[in-house]
Formats: sequence, structure tokens, C-alpha cells
Amino acid sequence: MTESGKPILYSYFRSSCSWRVRIALAFDYETVPLNLIKDGGQQFSEEFRALNLMQQVPALKIDGITIGQSLAITEYLEETWPTPRLLPQDLKRRAQVCVISDVIACGVQPLQVWLWTCTPAHLWCASPHALLHLDTRGV
Repeated sequence: MTESGKPILYSYFRSSCSWRVRIALAFDYETVPLNLIKDGGQQFSEEFRALNLMQQVPALKIDGITIGQSLAITEYLEETWPTPRLLPQDLKRRAQVCVISDVIACGVQPLQVWLWTCTPAHLWCASPHALLHLDTRGV
């Protein structure tokens, strides 16, 4: 946290994981932007590695700790900053939200990032056959 006591979010503007955390942060916080492309990726700096060994965004410095991974951050915020609520209090509905969140974070996003990184010379990787192969193999 900063001297003002505000949490610090280390983020990249194009990161959908960072977007999830920005949505969940319904209170005042500071942002430290990291460019994942500039200088070979600013997330690989020694300074950021000291905060987050995974060297990934988002990372939230709050309450004396640094938390990586958007779902872990939102769960921490839900438990420690209960207003506004991020998850339903009903456990069955909460489980449904967790399923949807996991599908996005673990199922959709890896494919989204993979397709985004395809170069024009390798657009064959986005063929329906390749997508079906990925879907059925869970890769």
C-alpha cells in the first residue's frame, strides 16, 4: 500500500485479468501501469519480480501483502472489503459464479490469448479444426 494507505494495482491496460480486478476495486486505489511489450516486458523487471515471482499482471499490493491472479484478488476483496458484495451470499449461487469465473479464467482466456498471439503467417491455427482439437483435448 502507498503512504496514503491506498492499495496499489499493478496492471496492463489490455489485460482482461486486470480488468476483472479493476471492476472489483470499488474503492480508491492507485495504479502502476506495466507495459507487457515495451522493453521486452516491464513485468520482467527485478523490481516487479520482487513483488510477484510469477511476473504476471494483475498484482494487488494491499494490507501488507501482494496478491497475484485475478480470482484470488477478487476473493480476498470479497472477504476483507465486504461492501459492495462481489459474490452472492447464497452458497449455491456463489458456486455458480465461481464456475463461470473459472470457465473464463481457465477455459476461454488461454484460447483468447493464444489466438491473439497468432501472426498472420500462422492464421491456420484459428481454423475450426484447430479450435475443435483444442476444445476436445482441453488444451
